[in-house]
Amino acid sequence: MSLAWHFTTNGSVISSPSVVNGIAYVGSQDKSIYALGAWSGNLIWKFTTQDAQVSSPAIVNGKVYTGGDDGYVYCLDAYTGALNWKTFVNGDLPYTYGSFVLKSSPAVFDGKVFVGSLNNYMYALNAKSGDVVWKFKTDGPILSSPAVVEGGVYFTSEEPTSGVLYRLDSSSGSVIWKLPLPYEYQFTGGTEMIGSPSVANGMVFASSNLRTYYGLNATSGSIIWTFRDPAAMEFIVSSPIYVNGQLYVIDKFSMTSLNATNGNANWSFFTGDELYASPSFSDGKIYMMTSQRHIFVLDANNNGSKIASYTTPSGSWSSPTIANGRLYIGNHDWNVYCFANTITATVNSPAGSNLNSPSSTIVFALIVAIVALAVVTLFYFSRKLKKIKKPNGAI
Repeated sequence: MSLAWHFTTNGSVISSPSVVNGIAYVGSQDKSIYALGAWSGNLIWKFTTQDAQVSSPAIVNGKVYTGGDDGYVYCLDAYTGALNWKTFVNGDLPYTYGSFVLKSSPAVFDGKVFVGSLNNYMYALNAKSGDVVWKFKTDGPILSSPAVVEGGVYFTSEEPTSGVLYRLDSSSGSVIWKLPLPYEYQFTGGTEMIGSPSVANGMVFASSNLRTYYGLNATSGSIIWTFRDPAAMEFIVSSPIYVNGQLYVIDKFSMTSLNATNGNANWSFFTGDELYASPSFSDGKIYMMTSQRHIFVLDANNNGSKIASYTTPSGSWSSPTIANGRLYIGNHDWNVYCFANTITATVNSPAGSNLNSPSSTIVFALIVAIVALAVVTLFYFSRKLKKIKKPNGAI
């Protein structure tokens, strides 16, 4: 890979870019949403909101739908950045953790915008007007992004006694089924159900923070298989990626390929770096961004062997986006990067390991995890909780 361009914002870029019709859309913690030329990186337009933008935008029918820490869902013109509407969906929530916690990204289906809120509600908004079509109350905050497939809205919430995976009817918001998922409390004091479900081939793939992945029947919600890497550390924050019968999942340090039908592991690749962003797949390759400044490219057809890696100036929680032979990603150093994806062949490098094989890297991973947890804990408790006032006329 070679750097094609970079664009500097005024804040960390956690949002994952969306690339449509030659334009890259991305949010920044500087409170703004940017539209950049996908080939040049030139600024096309910028829209400033009231707080950090960490969710990833959805672009449908010439509109940009996104939500941020100010509690609003925005609908913008994709070509000019003009505001079409905004709807407040944070309800009576007295505060939020600000930019430290990743927020639900909107999904657009059948004329509606679906998005979860920290006020325990899943919202369905009219895509043209922003009016609330329906809202469904869970028993805990929703940080995951909904997957909307064939009339079903799938998402997880953090509830008092467990995480819960829901399927709602997209038209009415009524519950079709829900499934409690075992959890464990984290240092933040919550169950941290951040990973978003994926839906494909009649199955739902989801994760709990108990380092476990699930394959379920999408119609009934019954569990078909579970997978837990015994070497996995800490909770799961990424979303599984389904491609051609294979499921690509990550835990704290590893990428694993599973048979999507039965959950059996095919191979695993240990990075040695912390993984907080979902992977991406394109043309037989898997792309991962780590918090330790590395982009890994793996060969999905060769047991996860490493094709290449690239070191960026800073780590990232943004997922890579592959479009038109290029890789787009946000970074903690305030930049959006675009790399020319010129990888054409596998180089000699260690392949992914069998999941049942012992590894001397486990001890190293444990040390890294303990140090990282201590640093993040100190950072978290040093922050002041930021008050968010409910605007007049809020829903």
